[in-house]
Amino acid sequence: MRGDVAGIADVTGLPVTIPASAEVGARGAWLTGLVATGREPDFPIAAARYGDVAATYQPDLKAFGDFSDRYTDFLQLRELNQPLWTRDRGQTRPTPTGGVGA
Repeated sequence: MRGDVAGIADVTGLPVTIPASAEVGARGAWLTGLVATGREPDFPIAAARYGDVAATYQPDLKAFGDFSDRYTDFLQLRELNQPLWTRDRGQTRPTPTGGVGA
């Protein structure tokens, strides 16, 4: 993986933009107020006007494909193991042969 932020872009397949300001919560509240009061028409326009960008990371599409394949494998394994997880939480009783019963 290329690093934390670039890795997020790789896993999601979407660009990740890092704001220049550390006060993102306050800026988000301010932008919300601008849109709510009609001083800006919507969030994308307000963010484009007032958002200072430090960097934008584009996804590595080959890495995204690899992660997508792994996620598909994970979902299949998750489905196969679902009966074990519910048994371990006491939602089902084990059968005398060790399998999962109702």
